[in-house]
Amino acid sequence: MTERRKYELVLTLRSPFLFEGVVNTRVGVDSACIRGEAGEPIIPAAQIKGVLRDALERLALNTDLITGDKIDLLFGVPSKPTSAEQDRPERGQALFGDLGAPGCPTGSHTTRIEIDDSTGTVKRGALNVIELAAPLGAEVRFSGTLVISYDNRLDPVRIEKAMRAAIRLIPAIGSYKSAGFGEVVAAASSLDLLSGSALAPKAGDLTAERLVFDVRFDRPLLVDTSREADNVFEGASVIPGAVFKGAIAERLRLAGEDPEDERSPLGAALAALRISHAFPLSGEPGAAPCREALALPASVVFMKLEKAYLFADAIAAPGPGRGVLFNGEQAAPDYIAGGKDGDQDAFRAWFGLPRFGGRPLLRTHIAMNEDKDGHRIGMDERSFTAVDKKLYSTSMVGVGKHKWRLTVDSSAIADRQIAARLLSAFSGEMDGIGRTAAIASFVAAEEPDQDMSEGDIIDIVLTTPAVLFDPVEAGAVSALTMTERYRRYFETILGVTLVNFFARQSLAGQYPALRRRPYGKAYYPFVQTEPGAVFRLQVPPTARGKLDEALRLGLPVPDLGGQPATWKTCPFVRENGYGEIRLHRLQPDGADTAAGADTARPWVLVENVDFVEEA
Repeated sequence: MTERRKYELVLTLRSPFLFEGVVNTRVGVDSACIRGEAGEPIIPAAQIKGVLRDALERLALNTDLITGDKIDLLFGVPSKPTSAEQDRPERGQALFGDLGAPGCPTGSHTTRIEIDDSTGTVKRGALNVIELAAPLGAEVRFSGTLVISYDNRLDPVRIEKAMRAAIRLIPAIGSYKSAGFGEVVAAASSLDLLSGSALAPKAGDLTAERLVFDVRFDRPLLVDTSREADNVFEGASVIPGAVFKGAIAERLRLAGEDPEDERSPLGAALAALRISHAFPLSGEPGAAPCREALALPASVVFMKLEKAYLFADAIAAPGPGRGVLFNGEQAAPDYIAGGKDGDQDAFRAWFGLPRFGGRPLLRTHIAMNEDKDGHRIGMDERSFTAVDKKLYSTSMVGVGKHKWRLTVDSSAIADRQIAARLLSAFSGEMDGIGRTAAIASFVAAEEPDQDMSEGDIIDIVLTTPAVLFDPVEAGAVSALTMTERYRRYFETILGVTLVNFFARQSLAGQYPALRRRPYGKAYYPFVQTEPGAVFRLQVPPTARGKLDEALRLGLPVPDLGGQPATWKTCPFVRENGYGEIRLHRLQPDGADTAAGADTARPWVLVENVDFVEEA
């Protein structure tokens, strides 16, 4: 039987110990402890995973309790150089979380020195002041979560026995171990089973075609990262629907199913299941109203006066290529989407579109010299040093008490029994969200009134990235060619006429374009239209149904390379949460728009503007 088991992993350490972080808020301290969101000292999951794997490999050399292939199943292996999809590592079936010590006693600091070999005295400039999370000699209990997915290749009884033996083999952990730091108290360390459940999802009580959930996570998130510098990666606060769909697919795979086979009823159903992006809900938990932190509309322009802001929406211009001048003002306005933080916050406050309040959490990572050509180096050959040029930092999104909201739509799945099986994944915990392997839990929420298109002229705003044209066909990009590309897309896909638009584009390449190749073996990046893009459409009665479907399910990806786009050729399909749109109806957040009517909030919405030809 395949099974998911959740454990509490406990390591008790005797002070002094140090798990060094990159943020230091104490003056005069050279090395500070890494801490969690609540300020508690932590042992990062990567360190726990590393020392346990090392201990298990030593067990494999000297006992028959576990073997190397079982260790690879638990901890994962890097991408194989000959892999057909290239960059596709296997994560492993053991998912570790950070170990935290929320009740840790107040610490102090200690010092380390280096002796000058020639004088026998302290070497000048070699005094290191180290923060202690607990007084010397104190025993501190660190605990966290470990989830293991057992398929038919792993025996839970043997794995648990090997894990508990490995814990007892860890003498020390953390920095400066040779100086007596990080002693592990084996007698007070443990692995305890918390719960167990079947790995394969079974049909449950969730049967509605469209469901809305509020989502919480048990640890910081690192998803949909962007490269901010050569070795700095920043995670996004909006979680792509593909992240959740990938977690479901992985669980089905471990249960012995083939979720990637679109010829099978299960694979076709998973491909047709639409999971929206999960948007963070802004504001304090329980506060009303709780609004999503959406991208700013690309069509809104502003001017900052001495005591007021002037806002206007340039989408009302009669067509592309028109600029905006406020009546009575000589200077041209700026676009709020490219404004400074203070200007954007003023706009967000006025229109009820607050920023997400989660704080970033920084970590630095290194790779150890233990792999060669995709294989582990033998124990006797390892140098136990950091690999050159393998230092990088990540900025995770802190979850705190915040929650996210997503929509799941199974209306395209004809077999409702299979649909019920897939929807049951949202009735319990979902493992492996992002690089931190966060655990998601879901609570049913009420869906707000759906947008319905009314009138002949409709403005829509893109809330998630979208692929709206074939980059190979598009070739060189200019303002005129982009107008033609968008005009052709909306005319062909929705049967509507493009009147005006404001949009930005970006290239989505690297990992997605390496693994998803609609053009054969050639590498070619996708072109995404960024969230916040605004389109004004003229909608005939015959196109009303397609537009309302797009408001419910998102904008579909057009043919790429002359073939219909699927998740195997383009990861940015609407079933993965991309191409989501809403009606663009800017209304101030409960305030009077007349100039001077609200003296407490000196923002003025300007409706009378001049549209002029851009130079």
